[in-house]
Amino acid sequence: MPLADDGRIAIEVGLNESATKEDNPHVAYGAEEVAADAAACAAEGAAIGHFHARLDDGTQDGAGIYRRAMALTAKLSDIVLYPSYLGDHSHIWSLCDDPPEGAPLTMASFDVVQEVTRPVMWDESTATFREPPFEVAGEARGPSDLVDRFRDLGLCVTVGAFDVGQLRWAVLAIQSGFLPTPCHVKIFLFDQLVTGPFADEAGLDAYLSQVPPGLDIELTVVPYTMVSASRAETLLRAAIRRGCNIRVGIGDNPSAYPGARNAELVARAVELVREAGYEPATPSEVRDRLQLARA
Repeated sequence: MPLADDGRIAIEVGLNESATKEDNPHVAYGAEEVAADAAACAAEGAAIGHFHARLDDGTQDGAGIYRRAMALTAKLSDIVLYPSYLGDHSHIWSLCDDPPEGAPLTMASFDVVQEVTRPVMWDESTATFREPPFEVAGEARGPSDLVDRFRDLGLCVTVGAFDVGQLRWAVLAIQSGFLPTPCHVKIFLFDQLVTGPFADEAGLDAYLSQVPPGLDIELTVVPYTMVSASRAETLLRAAIRRGCNIRVGIGDNPSAYPGARNAELVARAVELVREAGYEPATPSEVRDRLQLARA
């Protein structure tokens, strides 16, 4: 049963992404800052946290910082914390082989735009994908081995859709059994990045029109690269009204929140959830819903 059907909306926080301290001085660098920020967000009502491993100078790093940040966070809160990736899953395999203390990895990111890099055909009669009947230039990775490995490791797949067509692919992949369920699906709407529909209610509804009823997913709406805090909040309100989970974060929208802290954005999100007649989902409820392993 979706969380919203039980009167719950999950609040996720995009802690740092690729934002810099020049964008916002509160952007978390390093494992200690990530853990402190995640715990503060959990205290305000966030159930899920997403982060990039960042060195003290802000550059991206690998499994070491992910492992330490997740272990430190687990000592401070029970927030569901999961890492990012930029086309390379080596840190995911490392975190599974050598789990963070008290915080086994439970979710792995799958961005359709990075993993489905060539046209595919849908065969209605067999409910499977197949190669197109025309030549496609360039090399492309196939996602089958990656998804099989996620499944073998017992990881919940968190799918990122940056356009309506990518969400269509995800829906078909879930319906066919290619992507395991329950599945965590994020739809992104952008101000600055020119992809997908416009970041307004019509754009949100364009995404939602692709989701059939009864699909075993938790759908999260992510306003991203927004320049206006008020437009971001308009999207959040619209998402909650439609029973969707929401994501906030200075990492996602440094231009819209140049001086805010993530915990402040989570606190405001809790207000919006309650104004709409829901309660924020707890990390435990999210774990139960997505069948995530516990420490």
